[in-house]
Amino acid sequence: MKFADFDSQKYIAQTTLSQKKNKVFAQDIFSFLIDKEFKLSEFISTEKINTVDGLMCLKATAADGLFFYICILDPNIRGGTFSANNLILLNQFLDFLNLNADDAPFLFLMNSGGVRLTQQRTIFNAIWGIVPKLFILKKHRSFFSMAHELCLGASAVFFAQAHFRISTSNHTLVNLTGPGVIKSFFGESENFNQYASALHQFERHLLIQEIAPDFLQAMNRIFQLICVNHKKTMYDHGFKNSYSDDSFEGVESQKTQKYSEFLNAVSDIYSEIMPYYSGSGACFICQKNGLYFGLLINPLDHPVNSISVATIEKYTDALILFKALKLPVLNVTDSPGGDPRRKNSDQNIIQKSLQLIEAYVDYPYFKVGLIAGRCFGGSGLFSLPSVHGSLGLYALEKSKMGAVSDNIIDQLVNGNALATEEWQATKLSHKADLSDLVETNNLVKIIKWDQLSEFTDHLLAGLKY
Repeated sequence: MKFADFDSQKYIAQTTLSQKKNKVFAQDIFSFLIDKEFKLSEFISTEKINTVDGLMCLKATAADGLFFYICILDPNIRGGTFSANNLILLNQFLDFLNLNADDAPFLFLMNSGGVRLTQQRTIFNAIWGIVPKLFILKKHRSFFSMAHELCLGASAVFFAQAHFRISTSNHTLVNLTGPGVIKSFFGESENFNQYASALHQFERHLLIQEIAPDFLQAMNRIFQLICVNHKKTMYDHGFKNSYSDDSFEGVESQKTQKYSEFLNAVSDIYSEIMPYYSGSGACFICQKNGLYFGLLINPLDHPVNSISVATIEKYTDALILFKALKLPVLNVTDSPGGDPRRKNSDQNIIQKSLQLIEAYVDYPYFKVGLIAGRCFGGSGLFSLPSVHGSLGLYALEKSKMGAVSDNIIDQLVNGNALATEEWQATKLSHKADLSDLVETNNLVKIIKWDQLSEFTDHLLAGLKY
């Protein structure tokens, strides 16, 4: 037998009795799971090791059959660090998960200083062997990670491998090492708490995808995602902006009536993922008639709807999560194209665009595209046309498509007689209702607003509309 009943109260009594500074991280996790009526069992190693060594490998099971696996790094035990002892347990646990046929989610909950530096260097293989095992694990089960207070060294690397990554506050520290090592090697560490903070990193990239206001809301957010594949009614455990920086381009505050009406037409309830990462594009997990799907959308009529590097990064990460959750995807486009200005050019927008397009093409589950406004320039590459393996590309009535808008082409050809003549002839072939694109199989169908709900029903049934 691989698992035995786990007594969380006994564990807390053992690990906090002699602590000078009691941290309640593990205790709060147990309380959360008990409140949700989960029974806990502990993975048993085949070797005789001391399991009370900063790492717990558990299975949480509910009465309705929902279950998932958890690793917890407990900061009360040597700072939640990895030792030769607990790495035996972790390696065996990951081996078990990778050989087991179920696809239950895996949670790695971290409050850790990384590798226990006082241990012998012979743990080298044991610590870095975790990385390929987590890569294997990600291929057949969803993987969520949470960083609380500290996530340093090896724990930061493992944290980064998850499909969805959340921190419990702005001030959580995530870095490849700690301030002591940096000071010893580089002679400075006075800014460590600033540049290693979750907020500082979130402003620049998506290592941390969401910042929760506190531990409980972070756990609720993860729990919401765990329940996606269990057909439970969705409760939106997203949260309000947990920082005060006004420079972010989060779209929630600029939600137009048209945008809200669209979201309500295609879903019964929706929850935005990575809502406050810069970039106008938005990502949602939606539920309709009890079924889930992923939604990528340039918020309709948004004033800054060009596709930026930040939007591309957000979409790429969302597709990774949607793939782990095995969701069908609806991709909605209302954009004048990719943003070619210097900031995005300097951030390698062409290569990052190709990475996103490859993610679209390789997405293995049902996918469909919808134009809901503008689709000009490079935005067509991101619209999920049928040549990228989708069931097809549709357009809402009154949408517009082309290389760029007609007005811009009028300006560009002005003064060039040959170009003007060719353009005028081309314009005559363009039909305002986009029916010429349907006739040439660039679009499947033009749909009306009052057909959106029915269109989504077909999407969830895997059928063409």
